Amino acid sequence: MGNSKKKCNWRAVRGFAFAACLTAGCIAAGSLTSAQVRSAQQGSVANSRLLNAQEGRAIVDAARDQDGPGRGAQDCSHLVHQTYLDAGFEYPYTSSFELYAGSDNFERVRHPQPGDLIVWPGHVGIVLKPLEHSFYSLVSTGLEAQNYEGTYWRSRGRHVSTATKWRTRKS
Repeated sequence: MGNSKKKCNWRAVRGFAFAACLTAGCIAAGSLTSAQVRSAQQGSVANSRLLNAQEGRAIVDAARDQDGPGRGAQDCSHLVHQTYLDAGFEYPYTSSFELYAGSDNFERVRHPQPGDLIVWPGHVGIVLKPLEHSFYSLVSTGLEAQNYEGTYWRSRGRHVSTATKWRTRKS
């Protein structure tokens, strides 16, 4: 019983720490673990679940169907937003900076799946093949798949992986 009480207290402390760090801007420095973010965000989107593998593949397919920056895709975050819309998963537009800091519509994950997002401050892409570390995004050379563990992307600093939370209807 004493252990469960300690866990409860630590959860409250982590939740408070997350809120304090968010206010202070230390998420941009990458100081919180995904478990702390997940803990703090639980319940922030009622009746939600992460997208399943089939839904993730639908997002990857929509990304691969892009033949040029689509309507409204002025940058990477607009491309991701439009790709999700094309796949049937609508969420309010969110910039890459907001995605990196944390969004109610996305949950940080340690191991991304196809269709999840890979995010740096100022850039976002859609994970294609996690085992190959490949992602799809609008980059300076156009729409392209690249390795998010490559030299350039590693030089951009720490990245985070996020999975989409999909709101489900109340029963």
